Amino acid sequence: EDCLLRLKNRIEVTYDSSKPEHQ
Repeated sequence: EDCLLRLKNRIEVTYDSSKPEHQ
């Protein structure tokens, strides 16, 4: 379960970093 949470968090961070509007 912890792995899923970490993976989800990692994906969100990567996606967030990909958005130029969000700094």
